[in-house]
Amino acid sequence: MTKKKKIGIIAFFIVLILLVMLAMIQNLSSKGKEEVTYKTVVVEKQEPILTEGKVMPAKTQEYTYDPQKGEISSIAVKDRESVKAGQELFRYKNQSIENELEDIKANKERLHNTLEDNTKKLQQLKKAQDNTADSLSQMNATSSVNNDTVSIHQGEIQTLETTISDLKNQIKDLDIQISRLEKQATSIITADVDGIVLLDESLKQNASLPFLKIITNDTLIQSFISEYDYYALSKGLKVGVYVNAQDRRVKGVVTDVAETAQTSPELTNMTGTSSLTGNSFGAVEMPNFQFFVRPEEEIHYDFTVQIQIPLKDIVIPESAIQKEKNQEYVFVVKNGKAQKQMIQREKRGLQNVVIKGLKLKDVIVYNPDQKLKNGMKISTTTEGESANS
Repeated sequence: MTKKKKIGIIAFFIVLILLVMLAMIQNLSSKGKEEVTYKTVVVEKQEPILTEGKVMPAKTQEYTYDPQKGEISSIAVKDRESVKAGQELFRYKNQSIENELEDIKANKERLHNTLEDNTKKLQQLKKAQDNTADSLSQMNATSSVNNDTVSIHQGEIQTLETTISDLKNQIKDLDIQISRLEKQATSIITADVDGIVLLDESLKQNASLPFLKIITNDTLIQSFISEYDYYALSKGLKVGVYVNAQDRRVKGVVTDVAETAQTSPELTNMTGTSSLTGNSFGAVEMPNFQFFVRPEEEIHYDFTVQIQIPLKDIVIPESAIQKEKNQEYVFVVKNGKAQKQMIQREKRGLQNVVIKGLKLKDVIVYNPDQKLKNGMKISTTTEGESANS
């Protein structure tokens, strides 16, 4: 083999190797351009806001001793007894009014006796007058003495009639006074609502603390929420309730939400709301908004519960959001390709929530870069991870 042939063979193999290497490089480059790996997340519901609450009667009616009404003379109910609205609970007896009432009744009795006496006298005078008139008629007498007698009788009759009328009016006025005082002398206190009686007779002469309460059979859950999560509450909102002592879950509905904040000392240590805001109030007293939940099932009074407030808003990682001319967009992964999707967000609490452009279960690119283009084929990792994690 000549030297030229050897050189030619070597050159041929060199060119062949270069061509193979070039083809491999182009193939790898082509694959790199066609498919890039990105991390994705799935748009999921947010974790609910958690607050602690306490079960309480839906309504509590309290009754405290009122000295102005007198002394409590009798109690018609017992502790833990069920009562109906309108049922008698206890009575007051006002001794000073009782004394005044006795004096008025005694005065009425005196007037009544005087009335009877005057009525009898009137009847006697009228009878005497009639007899005198009959005698004069029979005698056809016209003597001045007999006429004077008739005139005297007539004057006395008129005086007695006036006196009797005055006595009747006085007795009538006393009857009105007696009726009013009888109502004041004995006051009957009745139940305003149906419920169960809580009675502590040791406090029945205490004017500052209630000695009797009526708690209704239906219950409410009292809780508090921070200003950061206040936006999530509304009347009629359906929530979840977990009963700690019974390890059971029930459904509930928000019945009332306070318009103004207040400090909640009783629940300060247990009301630290847990949410995406990451706020935990612990033992620090701070203003919170009170709200009430009506459970769909019976829960024992004074039990503590955990309320789960659902969050329907969509929140996605800031890293997934791109901007273009003051508009925001993300890349939604469909059929292995990145599709550009415009979105709209608004501020709620401390979060920017998506109000347009995405729906639950959409898969979006978590870490887009400047190389990612609309319609570009990509491969993904960690697909299925929640966008709220």
